Amino acid sequence: MTKKKSKKKIRKKQKSIKDGFEQDQEEQEKENPKMDAPAQKSEQSRVPDSIEPENQKLTAEKTAAIASYIKDPDYRLRCKAAIDILMAKLKMINAELSGQKKRTVISQTTSRIKSAESIYAKLLKKGLEPDFETARKNLKDLIGIRVVCPFEDELYQVAESLEMQKDIEIVRIKDYIKNPKKNGYKSLHLIVKVPIYSAEGEQKELVEIQLRTIAMDYWSVLEYELYYKKRDNAEIETELKKYAESMGLICFSSPFDSTAVEFLENINVPAYKIASFEITDIPLIRKIARLGKPILISTGIAYLKDIELAMQVCREEGNDKVILLKCTSTYPSPYQDMNIETITALQSTFDCIVGLSDHSMGYTVPITAIAKGAKVIEKHVTLHRSDGGADSEFSMEMHEFKEMCEQIRIAEAALGRVSFDLTDAQKKEREHSRSLFVVSDIKKGERFSPANVRSIRPGFGLHTKYYDQIIGKTAVADIKKGTPMSWNLIDSGEH
Repeated sequence: MTKKKSKKKIRKKQKSIKDGFEQDQEEQEKENPKMDAPAQKSEQSRVPDSIEPENQKLTAEKTAAIASYIKDPDYRLRCKAAIDILMAKLKMINAELSGQKKRTVISQTTSRIKSAESIYAKLLKKGLEPDFETARKNLKDLIGIRVVCPFEDELYQVAESLEMQKDIEIVRIKDYIKNPKKNGYKSLHLIVKVPIYSAEGEQKELVEIQLRTIAMDYWSVLEYELYYKKRDNAEIETELKKYAESMGLICFSSPFDSTAVEFLENINVPAYKIASFEITDIPLIRKIARLGKPILISTGIAYLKDIELAMQVCREEGNDKVILLKCTSTYPSPYQDMNIETITALQSTFDCIVGLSDHSMGYTVPITAIAKGAKVIEKHVTLHRSDGGADSEFSMEMHEFKEMCEQIRIAEAALGRVSFDLTDAQKKEREHSRSLFVVSDIKKGERFSPANVRSIRPGFGLHTKYYDQIIGKTAVADIKKGTPMSWNLIDSGEH
């Protein structure tokens, strides 16, 4: 089967599956554990919130019964066989695609066998009897493999290659990339049947294959850690900070009261942001200023007197690490209301670093702000504008934010410094400037005139400023057309 035919076939299969398979409510809500060893540990700790204390004994008994089946050597052997077969196929697919692209296509593969706790919880959510036999009949993800690729198009290429395997049957495809879940989850899910051969003959095991990009995988893992394992806001905030730092990001926040400042200090944020609507909260600003950390202050609803007071309070507390952000608090902000010229006024008036907190569309305004001296740019970002939300209309998707950063770096490079020096390249180009040349043959004693001397390229002759001095003078010798003018061609007695 050709790749072109395969692509058509998988698309057709996707459509039929979308039309023919019932929607699984559990999958819509996201049952998505990590598939490596640490994730299995996390998965085993999951207990449905709905279980009352009096039912915990029964829960433990039923979970233990499921666990006994999972530990059965024959079952483990069948699972391992299915995983091994698919892993071998994925290894070959990776080798083929990587050879074509001259780089590694599949960056990571992991596998897991679903835990007893997770099986029990999923069956309860589905309203099914929580036992292993029911699970075997109704759950299609008891065995799972995750495939991680750098880029989205490669996920579909891997899926097409799997579909071309004659001994593998693709039972279901769910495309959460083209149709992300409401929580932002994105992945390409395949349910496949894998033939297992034993003394009893051929058996088929169902395996769920999740195909994700590196970015999709990272977000999924983060979301799972936060919302399945962390129930307290403090835990979530702390975990977010850890993840941010692991990615080389500086994590800080905008507190709205004194308790928020205390919490942020507990997790040791390196800086603080004063939102536009808190610029008049002087006790809050004073409390933050005393910490001695950098403070970014947005000015979206501030009069000049509000900015002056905020700056005064910070400096009274000995904090000069203030960055003022020009801001227009309308969402989105019309271009005509941005008044970017204010940035230079903020800089000269308050003698501090200035920036832009931007709610306008696109990145034209941020680049303009950079040209006016902004050193900090704040932009709202979203994974997908289509997900909706209060800020979605004017928020940038990540690829747009990346492009903005690239354009800002270009603008910064172009701004450069004040200089009237020429680079070596410019000096070379200067040779193409104009100078005085003889443009027709001249006899000895003949006068220089507009007919035989002109300003032309290149710049090897006398400077054009001498033109009026030369006209009317006489030649000391015969001069050929195309000769650059020089003083030694002019009769010295006349000079």
